[in-house]
Amino acid sequence: GWRPAYWIVAGLTLLALIAGILIIRDEPPGYKRSDKQPATIRESVSGYVSVLTFPKFFFLLAMGFVAFGPATAIIGMWGGPYLESKFGLGGVARGEILLLMVMAVPVGALFFGWMDRRFESRKKVVLVAVILEIAMFLTLGLGQNLQLWSVCVLFVLISFLQQHYIVLAAHCRASFPDYMVGRANSTLNMVSIVGVGFMQSLVGWGLTLFPENGYEISYLVIAAFLGIACLFYLGAREVLPQKN
Repeated sequence: GWRPAYWIVAGLTLLALIAGILIIRDEPPGYKRSDKQPATIRESVSGYVSVLTFPKFFFLLAMGFVAFGPATAIIGMWGGPYLESKFGLGGVARGEILLLMVMAVPVGALFFGWMDRRFESRKKVVLVAVILEIAMFLTLGLGQNLQLWSVCVLFVLISFLQQHYIVLAAHCRASFPDYMVGRANSTLNMVSIVGVGFMQSLVGWGLTLFPENGYEISYLVIAAFLGIACLFYLGAREVLPQKN
């Protein structure tokens, strides 16, 4: 049943928590904290104003808004119903395809972590990944009589490419002084999670307005949002990684 699965997840989460407590340091040896570092919750909350008004931060947020939403809308809500309505798959078969998408997430995270160290321009890595993601959604939206295997490949690639967020977060972190990094990255995360809800709702609206081909139209609209985000992201300030 479901209970053992929840117990296993709880146990793994507890192990990760213990590992984090034992391994993660607050700061490297010899690091000097800035006098501008917020000391109270009130100072931290009020400091969000300075983060939101930071030059060109909006361009990072625009890309963050569409970072998680497209793939997560498929994995978390609409992938199963889509596979059922288009291919008549049962619950187990649908779950296996979605499991492949989930498995692609850590692989993509490791890959884009490597890419962040490999290339100097973080903007180019993010833009190439998102352009490829646009191509995946255009294929889903415009492709005629797509085979199940091709849809499966497209879904997995979308999930894999979603992990460009690793590089986007590094870009965000490098754009701010240390005392603002926590608030900047938490704001980027919050906007990304809001984007998940928006994308999930977007597909629902597409199915409501266009019952016959709502999925295809929704995929095209998602591709359009990704394209708009790319245009905004072009205005973000490039910050080259520091060489050790």
